[in-house]
Amino acid sequence: MKNDYVPVEIDSREVENENLISKGNIDDPSKGTLNYLQTLVDKEGLKSFQYFTAFSLGLITFINGIYAYEFNFIYPSIIKFQSITGVLKELLNTSFAFGDMVGAFTCQYFAKYFGRSNSIIMFSAVLMINSCIISVFSNIWWLSICRLIGGISIGVNYCLMVPTLTEFLPTKFREIITITFLSFFRVGIIVYVLVDRIFSIGQNNMMSYLQNEKNEIWRNALYLPATISILLFITNIFSVKETPRYLFLNSRNNEAIREIKRIYHRHLKSFEDDKLVKEGKEFCELSKFQGKFVDLFSGNYIRQTILTSTILLCSNICTTSNTYSLPLILNFNISSFWGYIIIQQAVAALAHIPAILLSRNKKIGRKYTITIGFFGTALISIITLAFSNGIEISSPIMFSFMMLFGPTGKLYVAECFPTKLRVEAISLSYSLARMGDFLSFILCGMLHSLFNYGPMLVIFISSIIGGICTLLLKVETSHTALDTRM
Repeated sequence: MKNDYVPVEIDSREVENENLISKGNIDDPSKGTLNYLQTLVDKEGLKSFQYFTAFSLGLITFINGIYAYEFNFIYPSIIKFQSITGVLKELLNTSFAFGDMVGAFTCQYFAKYFGRSNSIIMFSAVLMINSCIISVFSNIWWLSICRLIGGISIGVNYCLMVPTLTEFLPTKFREIITITFLSFFRVGIIVYVLVDRIFSIGQNNMMSYLQNEKNEIWRNALYLPATISILLFITNIFSVKETPRYLFLNSRNNEAIREIKRIYHRHLKSFEDDKLVKEGKEFCELSKFQGKFVDLFSGNYIRQTILTSTILLCSNICTTSNTYSLPLILNFNISSFWGYIIIQQAVAALAHIPAILLSRNKKIGRKYTITIGFFGTALISIITLAFSNGIEISSPIMFSFMMLFGPTGKLYVAECFPTKLRVEAISLSYSLARMGDFLSFILCGMLHSLFNYGPMLVIFISSIIGGICTLLLKVETSHTALDTRM
């Protein structure tokens, strides 16, 4: 379907389009793609509630980083404190990742029955309560259940917040805002390491840390995610709104018009309701027959679904393998191990800057930013494997490339699917990506048992597969209106 929308750029064309809305230039608003609404959003620019919504996404990724890594740090002490072995150890170690995957997959159903904003607030409340009580657990089963519930809550929050933020943002700010706040995952890890080190002063290296129970001081570190979850709940109450696209999609046209008038008031003097109502009706009519999970595998979307899901799967295999392979290969034989983790994650956080610059470049865009990231990672991993040395240097370098395909790939999935399937696409791709975490543990452990630098082979193969899938993508979403491909 032809898309008549003209994105607003920061150049001479902005002057030409200055009176686009006031003159009512869009006589045939959308033909089902909400172009008139998108033009209004772009002309209005960024508003305070959009920053708060983005901040909520940042807090979710921040807590995700803590939950994903906190038990890597205090895991040895808990094992000694609870005297657990075997199946219970694995249950504790995988309960959060499994819950995160379940939450991501089921969020689409919660959104259909309760709405996006209600589901986000509901599960942020669950996360807050869960994070507060986890620090006083009485046994390992209770702790595992709490981590499972925390994973479900984070999975639902993340997969519903991303499409909500994407639909509210002006076209030219989508990569800047989204990728910036996705970097909070790395910040969360850094902050948690620093907090954990405060409560383990005197343990200067990994080996002494493993041999010390820390006398339950590690419990104090569990208060950090509880504090952040309270802040997240409060922020969500005041910032999360249903997007006009979502309201139109569900035939709630009057609510959508009221929301638009309330939010985008600067350009409403000559704003004509009937145009937007017509656009909303056409949008709903075109979308109502395709809004189910199975439609991702229909003829129009199956190629894009397979490619994007594989890209995010390979992305998680690479990033998790890079983190997991470091202690495996070094056998924890490095002094100030926590300091090295901070450096590693700081490099990853800073790498979000080139990801933003490249993905918003018209000649490179999302597709080639992801491609550069995958093939750059493949090159570094195969060099490290060939020389069987230098993991301390190559690991941060690989992270800098991985941040090109990780956050950019998540943004791409939210942009390339239409509103009627956006949540479903994010739900599927994110849940499959979490499966990549389990695969990386299995594959890295298996190949490491064969030869020390075996995990680098996992990263190399995953990077090649992800890079090839990226090259096969036919849609570029940079500087493109949402719902261009209906």
